[in-house]
Amino acid sequence: MLFALESHAQVAKTYQFFDGTFKELRTAARTNNKPFFIYFYANWCMPCKKMNETTFRNAEVVKYLNTNYIGYATDGESRITEGKALAEYFDVYFYPMLLIFTPEGRVVEKIDGYLSPEDILAALKRNVNKHGEPDDLLPMYDDPPQSGFVLPAGKGLYRFFYEKQESEGYGVQLGIFESYESVLVKIEDLQKNFHRNIILHVDVLENKTVYRVILGTFRTRRSAMTYNELLQMKEGQTGVIVNLAEMK
Repeated sequence: MLFALESHAQVAKTYQFFDGTFKELRTAARTNNKPFFIYFYANWCMPCKKMNETTFRNAEVVKYLNTNYIGYATDGESRITEGKALAEYFDVYFYPMLLIFTPEGRVVEKIDGYLSPEDILAALKRNVNKHGEPDDLLPMYDDPPQSGFVLPAGKGLYRFFYEKQESEGYGVQLGIFESYESVLVKIEDLQKNFHRNIILHVDVLENKTVYRVILGTFRTRRSAMTYNELLQMKEGQTGVIVNLAEMK
């Protein structure tokens, strides 16, 4: 559940998202000839919490949404729900992120970052009358992660979540390191900027173990390039686009 239960008066002012699956959402939108949107959030994301507390409790926003849209909220990192599969399919690379769809299911706008009530209303109003069929259908996957604990070589106490990563898609490589300690420093820096989509590629070059720190994955090279441009614009760092299929 996205919002904690509070007083009855507060809950009544909060926008009530669609309660169902993505497939049911698409059916409802087409049946009612209403555009819809997906709001991707993450539990650690402070801008998401700000949107929950402000934007989706704004009276004008709630009124407009109830009349014109069907809204769907999902945790983009959750494997328990459809969130992670949807985030991967739609190349969600920042949180929060809003995707706006036609009643038929075509994505017409994709916006990342905090949206004020004024911002979200402007985006929704400029797309409310658009129509169009989607380019393709959404394949859904629900493979459980292979998890475990990884102990770093450096001094200190760390907590990791380990998941085997398939060699497919594209990523944004942000550095090559020869020591695990340097990797930890880089990952810590990335996490301070709310990056959680971090991949570590381990390789051997000239009889030395090297570590590549990569952000991803992205289904297409263009998506990875867009992410890289956003990194440069928002954080001042530029990576190298890499083909993960070449990293075994």
